[in-house]
Amino acid sequence: MPSPTARLTVVAGKEVGTAYELRDGIYSIGRAPDNSLVLVDLGVSRCHALLIFQAGQCRLEDLGSTNGTFRNEFRVASCPIKEGDRIAIGDTEFQFERERRTGLRGLLASRRRGGVRQRGRLRRPKPLSEGMLHAFGAGTVALKTPADRALAAAEAKRG
Repeated sequence: MPSPTARLTVVAGKEVGTAYELRDGIYSIGRAPDNSLVLVDLGVSRCHALLIFQAGQCRLEDLGSTNGTFRNEFRVASCPIKEGDRIAIGDTEFQFERERRTGLRGLLASRRRGGVRQRGRLRRPKPLSEGMLHAFGAGTVALKTPADRALAAAEAKRG
């Protein structure tokens, strides 16, 4: 059985209609160019949030951003993300959807969905901690070890 995937679709903001496919991993979201998902928005911190998608479960973590991270209109520090949840970061709002389709059938079904203009491609960052240390300074050394362990575990499972 294929590993579950999910999709973040931009429903408000500059990139309305853009969809990003998520696979198991940790995705950094922010204004800095080394994030997995770069948002060009002054209301977004350079390293704003993490989206952790592992074994079909999704979790959102705010990284101490100035303007906050919101799920379904409530400011959150850390929370699980479920089907249909809305995530707002700056002026950009995403909707989280699970996607379990594979092959040609899934591709055709995703192309038929209204409103999706393109599929964005999320970049896999350098070790996540490197970007954190660069953005926040040496005071974030505590973030380095857990983030790197999570990335290493995700990579090890892929083989």
